Amino acid sequence: MASPFQTQTATADTAFALVAGDGGRLENRADVGLFFLALLGFDVSVHTLDAVLAAHPSGVTSSDARRIVAQLPPSWFSTGNNLQHHAFSALDTTGKGFLEPSDLVHAASQCAPHLPPAMLATAFSMLDGNGDGRLALGDVLNHGAER
Repeated sequence: MASPFQTQTATADTAFALVAGDGGRLENRADVGLFFLALLGFDVSVHTLDAVLAAHPSGVTSSDARRIVAQLPPSWFSTGNNLQHHAFSALDTTGKGFLEPSDLVHAASQCAPHLPPAMLATAFSMLDGNGDGRLALGDVLNHGAER
């Protein structure tokens, strides 16, 4: 039976070959984004794409891709709540582990500036099950499980 690392490496090689072909490089956001989509089944944040490209200014090679995959959190390869986890992580731009109302307002200003602040405040309070003014990933996952 293959170890998780061997399985992830094989999957990385396959995803890399799909996007870059033999001997190619991932040279831009689109390439790296497609690599992660093929690897994980979901899009990663632009912040993640930019970090990968900054670490590999001449492009990501297949061996770079294997090293990147080896450093990814195991939860990225599990089934279940990946989409919610990554959406939450994209909103938690400071990495503090929770969201505040200002995080939601900032995100909305970037992708849905037409949403009124009162609507965002209502959505936040609906998800904030314990009313502490902080939205943890568990609050989001628990809300989804209750529906």
